[in-house]
Amino acid sequence: MLSDARSLAVRGDAFRVLEELDEDAGHAAVVDYPWKFEAQNGTGRFGNDGERGFDAYRTEDHDRLSIVLDELARSLVDGAWVFVFADDETYPEFRELVEESSLTYRRTLAWDREKFGMGCYHRVQHYPIISATNGDTERYVRDRGTVFRALKHDGTPSAADYPTSKPVDLYRQLLEEPVLEPGERLLEPFCGSGPGAAITAERGLQYWGVDANPEAVARTRRQLQQRRIGQTTFGEVDQ
Repeated sequence: MLSDARSLAVRGDAFRVLEELDEDAGHAAVVDYPWKFEAQNGTGRFGNDGERGFDAYRTEDHDRLSIVLDELARSLVDGAWVFVFADDETYPEFRELVEESSLTYRRTLAWDREKFGMGCYHRVQHYPIISATNGDTERYVRDRGTVFRALKHDGTPSAADYPTSKPVDLYRQLLEEPVLEPGERLLEPFCGSGPGAAITAERGLQYWGVDANPEAVARTRRQLQQRRIGQTTFGEVDQ
C-alpha cells in the first residue's frame, strides 16, 4: 500500500517490494537496473567495485528486468513514461525486454556525460536510455530532443562518491513536464544515490524508491530531507 500523502525510501528486494504497490501508484518511473558488468581499467583487470562492497547489489541476472517492467506496467497509471538506463553491452538485451514487456517502446535517448569515461579503443562519453510508455499516452514530449547533456560528477550530493550515481540534472531534464505533472509520484526501483528523490523534492512532487543497499537508502532519504520536500513521511520499512 502507498498513501497519496507519502514519499518513501524503502530498503528491500525491489523485485518483491514492487509487487506490493497498488495499481496507479505512480506517474513515471526510472530504472537503473543493477546489471552485471565488467569495467576494464587499462591494466587488463576487471572489477565491479567489489572492494567497496557494491558487487552484492549490482549483479542481477539481466532477464529479471522483465519482472520489474511488468510490475511497473501494473503499478503505473496509463500513459506513464518509463526510462531504463543501459550501456552499449546491455542495450540490445534491455531493449528487447522492454519491447516484449507490457510497456510500449518509444525511443532510445542518449545521456551525454560531456567528458570521456573509460575505454581503451574509444572513450565512453554517452549511454543509452530506453524510453517507453505504459500503453498509449497523451504525454507527448515535443520540447526536447533525444540527447541529454549532464556531467556525471556535477557536484550534487547524489553524484558524490557513489559508483553508480546519476546526476540530478539528467533526471531534471528527463522528468520535466509533461512526464511528471504537479502532485504526481515518481517510482524509482534500485534508487541508488537518489537523484529521483532530489528532483521530486525540488519540485514538491511525491516519490517512492527502493534499494537493497542500506547506503543507497540512506542517501535517498537525505535527498528528500535536504531538498525540503515539506510534509513528507519517510518509510522506515526493511523488507
